[in-house]
Amino acid sequence: MPTPPSACSDEGYDLTEPLKGGYVNFESAREGNLGAEFFSIWVDPAAYPNGHEARRTLELIDAVYQQAAKHPQQMRMAFSPEDIMAAHREHKLAALMGIEGGHSIENSLGLWRDYYRLGGVRYMTLTWSNSNGWADSSGDIDEPPRFLIPRTA
Repeated sequence: MPTPPSACSDEGYDLTEPLKGGYVNFESAREGNLGAEFFSIWVDPAAYPNGHEARRTLELIDAVYQQAAKHPQQMRMAFSPEDIMAAHREHKLAALMGIEGGHSIENSLGLWRDYYRLGGVRYMTLTWSNSNGWADSSGDIDEPPRFLIPRTA
């Protein structure tokens, strides 16, 4: 099963449903005493190449917000440590988001700021297994690094 945001967006998965091989639902969070979850906003770079990563990123962010809206007694969006503590006091799962791979900002720091302003997005990894215009990934096995400093003899 894909990550919860992808499964919610693409398959109609709901966090009240059994895991079915997935990663997290309300029951497993409660059983594991999980108080806060960083939902992974991951866009497959092969499936959404060249300028379509942002739309997919927004769809996945929206999927997390939709789960919080559908289940306000079990989950609340968290934008700060204070929000996490409030969710804990309310016995709710605090939902945060992190972007896995800088390709999701399509080389735009303005887009990164927009994701941050949306709320739950609080971190972003520079790369996933693919390089982008400003950071190299160790996953690009077939391509040489672009930012190596040439050796001098």
